[in-house]
Formats: sequence, structure tokens, C-alpha cells
Amino acid sequence: MAVKYDVSPLLSLGLLLFFALTLGSILNTLGFPAILGYFTAGYLLGPAVFGIVQPSETLWVFAELGFILLLFFAGLEFSIKKLTKSGSLALILSPVKSGIGFLLGYTFMVLLGYPHEIAVVAGAAVAVSSTSIILSRLMDRKQLTSIEGRTALSMLLLEDVFSVVFITYMLSTGQTVTETLLHIFLVLILILTLGSNFSRKVFSVINTITDRSTFPLFSLGFLVLFSYTLALLNIPSSLGAFFAGVILSEVLTKGVLERELSMVRKLFTVIFFTSIPLFYPPVFNEEAFTISIFLLISQFLAVFVASVVGAVIGMPIRSAVRFLYIDLPIGEFSMFFASTAAAKGIEGSATLLGAVFLTMIYTVLLSRFIEMKEDRLVTLYRKWISVRLPPVHKTFVERPEQRNVVSDMMINLLASLSITYVSVYITAYVNEQFGPMFALLSLPFLYNIYKDLNKLLSSFLRAQMFRHVIQSKDREKIYRTVEVLSSSLIFLILSLLVAVFSRVFFIPGLKELSLLMLFFGIVAVAVSIVRVIKGE
Repeated sequence: MAVKYDVSPLLSLGLLLFFALTLGSILNTLGFPAILGYFTAGYLLGPAVFGIVQPSETLWVFAELGFILLLFFAGLEFSIKKLTKSGSLALILSPVKSGIGFLLGYTFMVLLGYPHEIAVVAGAAVAVSSTSIILSRLMDRKQLTSIEGRTALSMLLLEDVFSVVFITYMLSTGQTVTETLLHIFLVLILILTLGSNFSRKVFSVINTITDRSTFPLFSLGFLVLFSYTLALLNIPSSLGAFFAGVILSEVLTKGVLERELSMVRKLFTVIFFTSIPLFYPPVFNEEAFTISIFLLISQFLAVFVASVVGAVIGMPIRSAVRFLYIDLPIGEFSMFFASTAAAKGIEGSATLLGAVFLTMIYTVLLSRFIEMKEDRLVTLYRKWISVRLPPVHKTFVERPEQRNVVSDMMINLLASLSITYVSVYITAYVNEQFGPMFALLSLPFLYNIYKDLNKLLSSFLRAQMFRHVIQSKDREKIYRTVEVLSSSLIFLILSLLVAVFSRVFFIPGLKELSLLMLFFGIVAVAVSIVRVIKGE
């Protein structure tokens, strides 16, 4: 059946821009993100309510360009230098916050009776926070260089990478997780091969032969060519857009590029978010409100635990409290996930899209409420942490280098997972016999995790625990016995958790890694028992 258009596509675009920018400005003045205004304008003008603007091919093209540009700017802002400014805090807190958010969001959706596919999307929606909202808040309060500001920004960079990977997987038609991650791995090799040196040389030549004002246009041309060249290789253009930004992120004229393209970015951001409810109208019913409450609980608990962990491992108490309300709002990538699920026709996606929109409002309101209670929360945090967790907190405060030990553990775990994952691919597609042997290369990284556990436990036990409990002349021997046994048992428990996680979410590579960790953990426990018996 032919679609009936009440107005021309260009007039539709003009109406969307006018009302979206008006609503966005009003909400922004009231302290809400402008994205809510853009989405509301599209919802009201679209077929779901008044039907003034109808979906069209023209709007679809503009929306797709907006999507590509948003990911391009995410890549442009990504920088390893920025990531390292907060030290090891972001590397520790980001997995804690995103992992808890994902698990809670997924679990709540499953308990509500939703299928696995939409539960994964809901979990991902509360695993990331809003870059635009957080950046705007930090700039308004001049907190960009504060501890909580640097940590939040570094975490956003990591979440951007997760978001691009997740979107790439969702947009990959007929591909398994293994094939999707392999494509990402290949593109990453391409980026490292070309690198900033290649892009710097190319664009320096372009700068010398063209007018400086046209350089942003060349950048846009590079973005489109790079994105759709990868699309011809069956790699989603979203991944190409992000890595095109990464390539240009170290180019000398990057500041000019961001400044010159800011208006273009603003234009297509508005078009993209107003187009979502046009093409995929959200559902606001009792189920959507119920889901939104559970998503709010998931996001709050995840950020709360991350802020407490931050305070425990040495972040100043007030900075940890500020981090709680700064990192709470969800935003653009959460909407990406829900709208992409709607585009793929996943059951329950329209309801989830409405729930994510409501959760955005809830998280902003809750963030403002927590900010008003900052002093009260600082008192509660200080009292609870000093009373409940004095050994752990004091150890991290007195020895900040312990945070580096924890971040090293996470990096080693990621490295061992990567090696095991490649071995799964080799086993499945290349050589069934060589694959498992290749996985053994992860054992040195597992040993490093075990050594890091020993360091942490040694610091806790010797500096704080048993100081007044053990008065025996053999206290040193008792310390060492407890350290060895405890680290071995903790490693074994960690391997069991990885095994349970792989069983629940069917992630390739985790099953094999959990088996290696179980093997190493059992060996470590056995060796520890032998050493204790021998009195070493």
C-alpha cells in the first residue's frame, strides 16, 4: 500500500527542525537534555500522534547520515591520552558500573518474561551513560579537570567503544558474535597499520593544496568513503564511521575540524533523534512504565556501587558522591540500542524504546535530586566506609599504587580472553587441533592475575588485618599461609564466576577461558596446600 504524504519531505524536515529545536531549547533551559525535546517533537509530529510528518526516503537518508556523523564524532573524541588522565580509576570503575548495569537490566527483563534478544538490549541500555548530558553538566559546573570529571570522561570513552561494538553486532546481518568481533579485530589492525602518521601525511598534503576552510569537507568525504568501503566488505558502516574518527583524532587540525563541523553535527543530531519516533513509534503503556522503573533501579545501583568502589579505592569521598549524580543519566547510545532493536523487528522493542525514553527523564530528575543532597551523602559515605570497610579503604588511601594492581588484573584478564577467543576462531574455522594449543598462550596472563591477587592480599593482611589479632611469634608464617590459600581460592571463585557468566549469556570464548581458569585455579590451590603442609 502506498504511503500518503501530507507535506513534502523538505517541508517535513523544516517542521521537524523548528519544533525539535524549540522543544530542545525549552527543556535545556529547564535542566533537561535537549535530546528529549528532539525525540518528543518527532513523536508528536509523527504518525503516532498528529500525523503531520510521515516517514519518507529523504528523512531516512538524513537520519542515516546523522547516525554516521554521531559515531564519527565519538571516534574523533576518543583518545588514549584522555583515557590515561584519570589513571587506573576509569579502568576499574567502568567494568564495575557497566557490568552491574548490564546484568541487572538483563535479569529484570528476563524476570518480566521478555525474550533473550530484547533483554540483552535492555541490559546494554543501562550499561552506558549519556555523553552529551554528562559533558554539558561538567562544563556548566567547571568540573572537567576535577577527579570525578576526568574519571567520568574516561569512562565515557570506554563506554563509547562498547557501544560501537554492540551496535556493530546488532547491525550485522547473519553474522555470529565471533564473525562480528573478528571484523572489528581486522579493522583495528588496519587502523594501527595506517595510524595517525599516515592520516597526518595525507591531510597535511590536502591542507597545502587546498583552502583551509574546505578541510572539513575533505574530512566528511573521507568519512563517507571509509565507512562505505568497509560496508562493501560486509563490515557495518557504523564501525567505519567510528574508526574514521579515530584515524583523524590525532591529526593536527583536529580542533579546526571539530569547530567547523559543529553546526553540521548539531543539524544531523536533531534530524536523527527526531526521526527515531517517526520510523519506529515508541509505545507508552503500563509495561513501558514498569520496565522504565526497573531500568532506573538498575542504572542507579550500578552507578552507586561504582561510586562506593571509587571511594573505597582512594577517590575523595566528595568526588565519589559527585560521580554518583554526574554519571547517572542515560542518553543517546541507549536510544541507539532501542531504536536499532526496533529496526530489526525484535519483539518488545517498541515498548523498550518508550521505556528508555522515560528512564532518561527519571535519571535526570534523580541526578538533580542527589545533587541537592550532596552534603548529606558525603556524611553517610564517610561514616559507612570508615566503619564498614576500614582495612580496604585505608590500604588504598595509604598505597594508591594498589589501584594500578587492580587495573593490571583487568588488563591481563582481557588479554587472556582475547587469546582464548582467537583460539576459538582458529578451532572453528582454521585448525581444530592447533586452536586449543593456541589458547595455552593465555596461561602467563592468568599467572599474572594470580600474582596480582597475591599483592593485594599481602597489602591488606600485612597492613591492616590480623594486626591486633595475631600476636604469635609465627605471625609471618601465618600471614603467608593465609595469603597463598586465599589468593588461590579467590582465583578459583573468579573462574567459577566466569563459567557461570558464559553459561548464562552464551558468549563464545568465555567457556573456554573459564575451563583454563578452573584448571589453573585447581593447580594453584593444590600447590598452595602442598606448600602449607611442607611449611614453606
